[in-house]
Amino acid sequence: MADRLRSPTRPLAGIKVGAGRAALPSAASAVAGAGPSPQQLRAMFGQNLRQLVAGQPVAELCRRLGINRSQFNRYLQGEAFPRPDILHRICAHFAVDARILLEPLAPPLSRPARPDPLAAALAALGDVMAGRDVAVEEAVLPAGLYRFWRRSFARPDLVLSTISRVWRTGGATRFRGSEPMLPNPVLPDPRDVRRPKLAPHHGVFLRAEDGVTLICALPGTRILRMSFLRSGHAGVATLFPGYTALTRDRATGLLRVVPSLLERLPDDMPARLGAARSRGYRDPKTLPDLLRDILMADRPG
Repeated sequence: MADRLRSPTRPLAGIKVGAGRAALPSAASAVAGAGPSPQQLRAMFGQNLRQLVAGQPVAELCRRLGINRSQFNRYLQGEAFPRPDILHRICAHFAVDARILLEPLAPPLSRPARPDPLAAALAALGDVMAGRDVAVEEAVLPAGLYRFWRRSFARPDLVLSTISRVWRTGGATRFRGSEPMLPNPVLPDPRDVRRPKLAPHHGVFLRAEDGVTLICALPGTRILRMSFLRSGHAGVATLFPGYTALTRDRATGLLRVVPSLLERLPDDMPARLGAARSRGYRDPKTLPDLLRDILMADRPG
């Protein structure tokens, strides 16, 4: 009879309770011929229960289990055992069995992943846009290198030119460009006007009714840069004029909506090198008339 009451003798994994607290012995680790004491069993159950409850509001858990809060706290502290019916409720709720009275939980239960607000927002946007064809075909916007022109947000008397790349992956039309890194959000350092420090930024294109929409995230901020661009201008198929807006509040001396232009660069290397060397802020007087008329328009778009 005594042999049938003894606990199994298979080796069990230990568990760390926390700094300064020693690991509790399981029933299997008790001295041969003697089971764990009631104090050890209560401590084992309390330790396991604390691990199961970690990160959950205790008051809400007690309400759902129908257990008195004070009594549940005694279980957590290893001061009491639950009745069989209460133990059954606890085990059913946490999907464990009665071995939580005898041996440590190993491995510790994994925590649920923290919800990703951005992923949730994008999923909601997908629901809003469901049924709409937003794919940007190659014929509408060819992949390749481009020069992105826009009137400066901070210096309306200047035009900014940067090099950008358009490509496709997984059905999406992607954008990679650059934006000035300005220590002052309103006015650029005069030393940086000619050759500003640029930081990469990324975006995605969506098909619009009569053009394309470009959504970019500015480096290190929650500000979005949103552009509408239409295909062709004055018979030039490589130009995509439109406007660009910043999603931010007003600031003294700062424009939030400016004219912009996406210019597809030719395949020859000299033209691309020339565009790369000329990136930065430009005096509009140095631009061809066609570009200047687009970028210095009083009412963009």
